[in-house]
Amino acid sequence: MINRRTIRQVAISVSLLAVVGIFLLPRTTKADVNDFVVTNFQADYTLTNKDPQGQLGTKEIIDVNFTDYNHGILRAIPDTYKGHNVHIKDISVVNSSGQAWPFSTYTQNGNLVLKIGDPYQTVTGKQEFIINYTVQNVISFYKDHDELYWDINGDQWQQPFDHVSATFHIPANYLSADGKLACYTGAYGSTESDCTIQVDADGTVSSQTSSKLQPYQTLTDVISLRTGIFRPSTLADLVKENSLLLVEAFALPLLALIVGFTRWWLRGRDPKGRGTIVPEYDSPDGLKPAAVGTLIDFKVDNRDISATIIDMAVRKYLRIIEADKKKLLGIGTNKTYSLQLINPDFSGLNDFEQTIMNGLFSTKQVNETVDLSTLKNSFYTTAATARKKINDDLVNGGYLIKKSNAGIGVIAIIFTLVFIVSILIKKDVIVFSDIVAGLILVGFEKLMATRSVKGVAAKEYIEGLKLYLQTADAERFKMLQSPNAPYSTQTNAPVKTVDLFEKLLPYAVSLGVEKDWAGQFKDIYKQPPDWYQGNWQTFNTIYLVSSLSGSVSAISSSFSAPSSSSVSGFGGGGFGGGGGGGGGGGGW
Repeated sequence: MINRRTIRQVAISVSLLAVVGIFLLPRTTKADVNDFVVTNFQADYTLTNKDPQGQLGTKEIIDVNFTDYNHGILRAIPDTYKGHNVHIKDISVVNSSGQAWPFSTYTQNGNLVLKIGDPYQTVTGKQEFIINYTVQNVISFYKDHDELYWDINGDQWQQPFDHVSATFHIPANYLSADGKLACYTGAYGSTESDCTIQVDADGTVSSQTSSKLQPYQTLTDVISLRTGIFRPSTLADLVKENSLLLVEAFALPLLALIVGFTRWWLRGRDPKGRGTIVPEYDSPDGLKPAAVGTLIDFKVDNRDISATIIDMAVRKYLRIIEADKKKLLGIGTNKTYSLQLINPDFSGLNDFEQTIMNGLFSTKQVNETVDLSTLKNSFYTTAATARKKINDDLVNGGYLIKKSNAGIGVIAIIFTLVFIVSILIKKDVIVFSDIVAGLILVGFEKLMATRSVKGVAAKEYIEGLKLYLQTADAERFKMLQSPNAPYSTQTNAPVKTVDLFEKLLPYAVSLGVEKDWAGQFKDIYKQPPDWYQGNWQTFNTIYLVSSLSGSVSAISSSFSAPSSSSVSGFGGGGFGGGGGGGGGGGGW
C-alpha cells in the first residue's frame, strides 16, 4: 500500500520536472511587423503629356519576404512635388495572380498612405504586391531643358532592398538631344551612383541598383527632356486640377456668407431714420453716458464705463484723485489714480450704476479710497456685469431689438456635425473651411444687434449731441440757419456755464470728443472742481481733460480679465532622394 509520504514525494518530483521542462522548452519571440526584407522593387513608368506638366502612369511590383505573420504592407506616396499636388489617382493593388489585395488609404505627413492587406487575416513568407496609380505635375522646368527627376522606391523605408529597378516608357522625341541621364543611390542627399542607367532606341530608359540598398536608401533617376513638350502650370491649370479641393475649401465659407448676409439683410438692419443730423444739447430721454455710447456702436466698451465713473464724480458720488509717485531709483514720477467715496447712498442710481459703485467700494463708508491699480485683477467681473445690464436696459427701454438665436442655433448644430465628420474622415481642408465658415457666421451675428425705430431716432439725436459737443459756436450758428434747422428740437444753444460743461463732459468722454468739448470752455473755471483732485499749478478745462485721459486709461485697465501666463539633377546638383515620387513604406 502506498502511504501519504510516498504520494507527497511523487507529487514534488513531478512538479520539479514540470518546472525544469518549462525552462528547457525552446523560447519564441514575436517578430516586429517591420522585420522583413524587400527582395525586389520593380517600377514601371509611362510618361505622357496628357497633363501639361507631365502625367506618369506608375506600376510598382514589390516582392517581400515576411519572417513572421503580417497583415500586409504600408506604402507611403508623397502627394506633392515642388509645391504642386501630384493628384494620386486610379489606384489598384493586386497580387501576382491578379487577385485584388484589400487596401485603405489615409494621409499622413504629406503622404497618401496605402494600407494594404486584410485586417482580419495574416500572411507570412513570400508575398507580392502590385500597385498601380497615376500622378501629375512630375516635370521640372529649366532654361535649356525639362527634366524628370524621380525617386523610385523612396528613402523612408525601414527595410533593406535586395534589388531595385525602374523602366520609363518615354516617346523617343521627348528625350533631349544630348540624351543626358543620371542615377543616384543611398540616403537623402547621397551623391553615390551604385547603379546603372541607359536608354534604348525607342526611348525606354531603364535603371537598376548594382548592390543592395539599406534601410532609408533609395534609387533616384534623372532624365533630361526636350523643351516644348511640357509647360509650367498656369492659374487655369491650378484651378482645373484643384477644382474639388477648391470646392471643399470654399463651399462652406460661401454658404455661411450667403446665410449670414441673408439673415442680416432681413433681420439685422436698422429701420430707416430721419437722415438729417443737427446739433442737440442733451441726451435723448435722459439716457446715461454709457447707454449713449452703447447705442452709437452697439458696444459697451471701456470708455463707456469710464464715462459712467466720471459722471459719478460730477454728480458728487465720488472724487477722482491724481497723484505723483516717484519712479524706481527716484528718477522722475508716475501718475497714480484713486477713487474716494463721497456719497454712500446709491438709492438714486440706476441698476448698472449701482453695480459699478458696489464693485468699486466694498465698505460703503464715506472717504473710503480705492487705488485703481488694486482693481486690475478683480473689477473686470463687475465691468462685465455692468455691460450686460446696460445692454439689457436698452433692450427693455425699446431702443435695441433683442436678438433671436433660434435660427443660428440650428445652423451651428449643422456646422458642428460637419466639423466632427470631417475630423473622422481626416479631411483637414474641410475642417479648416468649416472653422472659417463658423467665424463668418459669428461675425454676422455681431452685426445682428439692431435698433428699433425708437433706437434709430435716439441714435440720430445722439449724433446731434456729438455734433454740438465738437462744433464751435460760429459753425453751429450756420447750421441752425440752414434749411435743416427745423429738424432740431432746440433752436437756442444753452449758455456756457461750469454746470453745462460738467453735465455734458461724461457724454463727451463716451462719444470720444472730450478734447473738442473742453476747447470751448477753456476759461470757464475760476477754480478747479472739487470732484477731481490733481497736482496742477495752472488749471483750465483743457488741462483737466488731459489729466482725465490718464485716469480714463487707468480705469480702463481694470476692465479686462488678467492675461494667462530648387536645383536640377544634373551638373553636380543631383543626389539621392531629391526627386519626386519615392516615399516610403513598412509593415503592419
